[in-house]
Amino acid sequence: MNIILENNGAFDSGSAIKIPSFARTPDLEPSKRQDQYIGYGAAILFGAIHCAAWTFVFPSTVERVLWRVASLVVTCAPLCFAFMAHLRELGDGYLPDPWDKYLIGLILVFGYVVGLAYISARVTLIVLPFLALRDLPAAAFENVAWTSVIPHI
Repeated sequence: MNIILENNGAFDSGSAIKIPSFARTPDLEPSKRQDQYIGYGAAILFGAIHCAAWTFVFPSTVERVLWRVASLVVTCAPLCFAFMAHLRELGDGYLPDPWDKYLIGLILVFGYVVGLAYISARVTLIVLPFLALRDLPAAAFENVAWTSVIPHI
């Protein structure tokens, strides 16, 4: 057993065995691949929630089509990212040297294109609900008589 001594106001830990504050065991933690697939699944679920508004009423046909395309992109882009990650893992060491570089280049280019489409689809899904506020039904502007709803003494 080692003791940490104080030497002129500073702790001397030269010979002490240190135990980290947050000791981690690799057996209990998921692998990086599992973490990625959980993230992809959450992103797909996020897109599927937006696909639930497929048959909703929109102010215009353009907005309805934009919502549908953006929700499909947000749903399918994580599938593409998962496929690219899986393809990248399969490509390591199995392909000859020039084809491996071509595969990596193709994955990077496709990843950038899908990433930009995903970002623009997310922005579209943020902007469209605010644009829909301009065409509210007339019932949204009616005054509610709260005094008739809330019981009084």
